[in-house]
Amino acid sequence: MPLGLNLGLWMAGMGGGDSFSAEAQAFFARSTVPFSEPRKTNIDVLIKALKSGGIWSKLDVLQVYSQETKQAALLNWVGDSSTATEVGTPPFVENEGFGGFSTGNYLNMGFNPGTGTKKYLRDDAMFGVWSRSDQAQESTFCIGQRTNNVTANANLSMRTAVNANIIRINEDATSTGSANGTIPNTLGSHIVCRSGASAGAFYRNGVAVTAIATASSALANREWFVGTINSGGSPSTLSTAQISAAFAGGNLSAGEALAFHNALSSYFNAILEE
Repeated sequence: MPLGLNLGLWMAGMGGGDSFSAEAQAFFARSTVPFSEPRKTNIDVLIKALKSGGIWSKLDVLQVYSQETKQAALLNWVGDSSTATEVGTPPFVENEGFGGFSTGNYLNMGFNPGTGTKKYLRDDAMFGVWSRSDQAQESTFCIGQRTNNVTANANLSMRTAVNANIIRINEDATSTGSANGTIPNTLGSHIVCRSGASAGAFYRNGVAVTAIATASSALANREWFVGTINSGGSPSTLSTAQISAAFAGGNLSAGEALAFHNALSSYFNAILEE
């Protein structure tokens, strides 16, 4: 992204205070350590872009791990619920995210779509991550949960040995995967969507890669993990990728998936110029 555009993102909210959206101000208040003024502006610009793109209203949880402090990184931008917690000590790099997950070291998103009132529903759902690193061809899961390996799966393996992926969203043992060679690297956004009982799509960096036609199943009553998956209450396989954001909510259209990717991309580029 050109430097001028990055500076434009920072300058867009220079008025501070009353110029920030109510949603941004509520998020700032949840952080125990104050954000820098440039960071406040870039957060506000991202929130406004998600609102104007029709995405914000569909989100249950948006955790952006590339923050100035670990405490802020674990917060849910959308509300007080679904604050992530560390299990063990997953490596954290300021303004980059969490990565290099290992045995006993991962994140619990604090998000369980199987309980309470959520926008993430059986046949109207979305989840995904932003990967800052190019994960090796390791077939490990970077986000998700399941009742067990054959029941109520929602998870993502970003890249396999044949440069494909493995995706499941509210379904039993059957999985969908992109064609061989369609995932040459894992950088950027990975968004998995379900739009109906036997319909959905996977988007990589805002572009549709794979259609999903598997039948849906009931939601698992499990909290979601990042850096691995929650399999019946325990982590199962661990990703080496560095994850800068994780999110979930209602289904996104193709246009909304692209807008979501573009808004996140602008934010991650803008914070590099603060």
